Amino acid sequence: MKRKTYASASRKTHPETKGAVRDGKTKSSQESSLKNLLAAEDFLNAAAQIIVALDDSGRIKYLNKRGLRLLGYCASPPLGKDWFETCLPAEERESARRFFNALKTEKDSEDETSQTDILTSAGERRTILWRRSILKNENGDFLGILNFGEDVTERIEMEKALRTALAKYKTLFECFPLGIVIADRAGNILEANPAAAKLLAVPREEYIRRSLSGLEWKTIRPNGTLMPSDEFASVRALKEKRLIENVEMGVVKPDGSTAWISVNAAPLPLEEQGVVVVYNDMSARKQMEEALKASERKYRLLYESMMDGFVRVDMEGHILEYNRAYKELLGYSDEELKALTYMDITPERWREFEADIVKTQILPRGYSDVYEKEYRRKDGAVFPVELRTVLLRDETGRPSGMWAIVRDVTARKQAKEALEISNAELKAALEREKRLAHTDALTGVNNRRSLYELAARELEIAVRYRQPFSMILFDLDHFKKVNDTFGHTVGDEILVKVAESACAELRSADFIGRYGGEEFVVLLPMTAATQAFPLAERIRERVERIRVPTPLGEASVTISAGIVEMKRDSAQDISVDDLIRRADQTMYAAKQAGRNCVKIAE
Repeated sequence: MKRKTYASASRKTHPETKGAVRDGKTKSSQESSLKNLLAAEDFLNAAAQIIVALDDSGRIKYLNKRGLRLLGYCASPPLGKDWFETCLPAEERESARRFFNALKTEKDSEDETSQTDILTSAGERRTILWRRSILKNENGDFLGILNFGEDVTERIEMEKALRTALAKYKTLFECFPLGIVIADRAGNILEANPAAAKLLAVPREEYIRRSLSGLEWKTIRPNGTLMPSDEFASVRALKEKRLIENVEMGVVKPDGSTAWISVNAAPLPLEEQGVVVVYNDMSARKQMEEALKASERKYRLLYESMMDGFVRVDMEGHILEYNRAYKELLGYSDEELKALTYMDITPERWREFEADIVKTQILPRGYSDVYEKEYRRKDGAVFPVELRTVLLRDETGRPSGMWAIVRDVTARKQAKEALEISNAELKAALEREKRLAHTDALTGVNNRRSLYELAARELEIAVRYRQPFSMILFDLDHFKKVNDTFGHTVGDEILVKVAESACAELRSADFIGRYGGEEFVVLLPMTAATQAFPLAERIRERVERIRVPTPLGEASVTISAGIVEMKRDSAQDISVDDLIRRADQTMYAAKQAGRNCVKIAE
């Protein structure tokens, strides 16, 4: 809408306001007549428009509720105040007052319209479309004006935004480097941009005479066979009402050559339009991309399937690329890794050493020997790695970065250390074996002495490498009653079956031993208490199913078990006795809870 100022307001007839005041000789009689004209206040307050009455000096004589709310004067109506100074922007006051004064000499009182800005009490600018009537008495004396206003601020902003959006759309449509075609719901082409016309060598005026599935199109699949129209991305998007992406096809142009394109099509949720189709020219790149894709697939397959970590950094050490194994090695998220350098994950005692590797090996000859250092995980744990680093150069030959293959050698070092410990212990054990047997004569599991030795060794390893370590201590419920009822021979048979049941559930790395008469201890390296609990439950269930036939009936037994864990952050001086004591207390808690159950130490 073209804005009209005070000076250029057009003339219109206003059928609602054609009266004049009855008595117009004096100022007081004029004001009285104006009040009479506005006597129907309830009607005016119910109006959806802003209604403002000004006297012959431009002071506000009446403002309806709609006007009060819009201007923000509900609490203190501005009656009697100068309209121009109170409610108009400073730059418009002088011209508005001149126009108002000119109205006093108008010979007729036809309605007038104009579009102007006003200011609210909070200083907000609003645009109002006014219909204005001049108020005169029957003698023709000027009494003031009556204004009916409609707030058109939002409408103007919407019209402005629409014009801007349409301009952007037209510019984008005409200048977009990819081909764009828009069709209606029946598949008839409505629009085609210059890029589409150039790509397929079809003039724009020819496009709008075609349909998406018309016989004019000659298309082939990437394998060279004919492509039917029901495989077109555009046709599928219309039929399936969803986005169809990356449909490759060859379109035979009028000169017989083939334009290879990748097509995306999406349905349009508009009344008269059905689908938008985007063509991406891939003729020149097709062969290159196929070769690149094949190479990329091989690279990715190798890259992601590697058991070792792969990482690429720039010359400042910022981590740019890595595989899944590297990420899992360190325990950081993708966002965290991209914010780190390789020095951030290298303990300080190794930084000078690695800087020397870069200076003396990688930069002079382009790669390093295989060397060992340490990394620090997100949780703070330090672990040994083995790596070889290769230098990367840009097109000018200058160093641009480095990549490395990283292998966690913790297990190897642990195995080596464990082997050394094991050899030393084995040598000592061989001496002890001359005097002591390692196994319990009845059940065949480790005896108490052997159990202590195994527990001490596994506990030391767990503390050294900050690994979890759990222990289960279980006791046969009411076993004395079994012996008293069925005899010690049956009791011994039950002990053997209990040991066999427990062994059937253990891993090769786990240990079990007979701690006392009817007490057994299970050692679980690299196992948390929550992982030990289902194992203890399985042992309990197996024991519960044991039945030994006797002349007095079947003998059976249940167990109560306590689980204790040596956590990674436990003190270094924790002992086997400490663990056994805690496990024993937890086992007795299970008995107090009714027996035949498993408890975890708190």
